[in-house]
Amino acid sequence: MLSFDVESLFTNVPKLETIEQILDLAYKMGRTLFHGLKRDELKHLLIVCTQESHFQFNGEYFDQTDGVAMGSPLGPLFANIFMSEFEKKHMVELKKLGISFWKRYVDDIFATLNHNHF
Repeated sequence: MLSFDVESLFTNVPKLETIEQILDLAYKMGRTLFHGLKRDELKHLLIVCTQESHFQFNGEYFDQTDGVAMGSPLGPLFANIFMSEFEKKHMVELKKLGISFWKRYVDDIFATLNHNHF
C-alpha cells in the first residue's frame, strides 16, 4: 500500500497547460459553452483570473507567479483537471510499474502494488 500527496499542488499547477486542458474538455466535439462564449474568450478570462492574481500579506502586496493562488475558487478546479489529465496520460505506465489500485482526492493519493510484480 502507498499513500502520498502532491506537495503544494495548487501553487504548482502549470497554469497555461491546465487552461489548455480546460479548453479542450469544454469545447471537445464542437461544443460551445455559456451562451456562445468562444474558446479564445474563455481562455482570455482564465488567463486574467490566474495570471493577474494579487494578494496582500502583512500589509504588503504580491503577485502570484506560480500555480493558482491559495484560496482562489479556481484552485480546486485547476488541481483536479490537471491531475485527472495526468492520470489519463500516465495510468498505463503506472500499471506497468505494478500499481493495481489507484484512488485520488484532489492531491491525496492511495495506491496498492501488485505483489506479483516484484
